Amino acid sequence: AIENRTGAGKAELLEAASGADAILSGHMHENYVYEEPVLMVTNPNCYGEPAGTAIPGFRFFWVDPTGIEWLGGVSEPIRLDYWSVEYLQLNDGSSPGFSALIENGGPWPLNGTLRARLSGSGEISVEGGELLWVRESRLGYRVAAISVSVGPGESVTVSAWTEPDADPPEASLEWEVEVKRSAVIYLNWTVRDDVLGVAEAECQVSAGGESKEVRLLRLDEDTFIGTVTVPAELGSARIRLRAVDVSGKESTFKEEVSWAETPGAPPWLLPAVIGAAALAAAVLLARRLRS
Repeated sequence: AIENRTGAGKAELLEAASGADAILSGHMHENYVYEEPVLMVTNPNCYGEPAGTAIPGFRFFWVDPTGIEWLGGVSEPIRLDYWSVEYLQLNDGSSPGFSALIENGGPWPLNGTLRARLSGSGEISVEGGELLWVRESRLGYRVAAISVSVGPGESVTVSAWTEPDADPPEASLEWEVEVKRSAVIYLNWTVRDDVLGVAEAECQVSAGGESKEVRLLRLDEDTFIGTVTVPAELGSARIRLRAVDVSGKESTFKEEVSWAETPGAPPWLLPAVIGAAALAAAVLLARRLRS
C-alpha cells in the first residue's frame, strides 16, 4: 500500500512508518524514532554533507531507534542519471521485435523488469534478460515481461523478438541549409529497422575535399538530428550515414545537398516590387490632380 502524508507531523509519520518497507521523503529529521528499521529515500539536501544548490538525486539509508545506517549518497547524492533506459525500437506492438539499452552508473546492481510489446505469433526469444511471462493483449499484440540485472558501471542491451531480424536498417534524410557567412546544414535522419531497432548511427559530411564527423542527437527510436557548418562558397556537400541495427547488420546511405552561395531573391520579388512602385506612382499622381 502507498500512503500520501503530505504535511504530516511526527505522530502521523510514526503511524505511517509502522510496517512500511520504505519511505520517500522530501525532508525529514534524524530525531524521528522508528520502532523497526525502515528504508528512507530523501532529497540530496537533507542529510550528510550538504549538496549546496538543489540538484536532482537521492540519498538512501536505514533508520531505526539506534541511529542511521547509510547505504549510499552520503557525501555525494545519487543522481537521477545514474540509471538510464533507452528504447532502440518502438514499443507499441507494431514490430515483431524490441530492444532497449540499459545503463547502470550507480554503485549497486540494478534489477528490474521490462515489458516488450510484440507483434507476430512466433515463439518469443530473449537476449540480455530472462523471459518471465507472456500475455495476450486485446489490442492484438503480446506483452512479454523480461527480468533484467545490470551490475554497477555496466550496460546491457535487452532484446526480444518473434521473428529473425533479416534486413539492415533503412534511412531517409530531410535537410535545410541556412546561408550567411557560412552554410549551416540542418540534418534530420529517419532511420528504421523492422525488428530489433537501430543500435547506432554515424554521419559524415564532405565538402571542398575535407570531411568531418557530425554529432547526431537521438530524439527517439527513429529520429537522429545534427548540424554542420561548411564554407558557403562551396555550394554543395555530400552527406554519408552509416546505420547499424541491434543484430549487427549495417547500411550506408549517401545524399548530396546544394545551395546558392548567397541568398538570392525569389523570382516573384522583382515583379512585385515593380507593381508596388507603379501603384504608388499612380496614387501620388491622382492626389496631385485632385489638389
